[in-house]
Amino acid sequence: MGPILCSGRKNTNARTLIDGIGINKQGGFYLASRKFADEQPQIVKAMLEEIQKVEDWSDKNRETVAETLVPVLGIDLESMKKATFRRKFGVVPINEKLITEQQKVADTFYKLKLIPKQIDVKAAMLKPEEYAALSPKI
Repeated sequence: MGPILCSGRKNTNARTLIDGIGINKQGGFYLASRKFADEQPQIVKAMLEEIQKVEDWSDKNRETVAETLVPVLGIDLESMKKATFRRKFGVVPINEKLITEQQKVADTFYKLKLIPKQIDVKAAMLKPEEYAALSPKI
């Protein structure tokens, strides 16, 4: 549960009727154009390594992360702590399972007419072995 939902529940005494557990399986992404990834792999690798360092630090300093984000997001500390302590930190490699989950999302978005054409997620992504060459060792 993210910080905004935590805060909303606290401030309105709302209750959860149904949640998204098990629905959103793909998480977040860092994106680059194929051209940039192909032409600047050293920059992509350096960025992912730095992101992993921040993620590792955040995982070990969750209280500080929550306290730092409170004034930035304008969310109360209790809600921010709940969200921060529930969050998984880290860079996760691209694999077939992730690609399959993301394809389901793309197909659903197309069926709902949220995107104008069908997308082949696998064709848009680096192959797992290409991504592995750029990834920090996790």
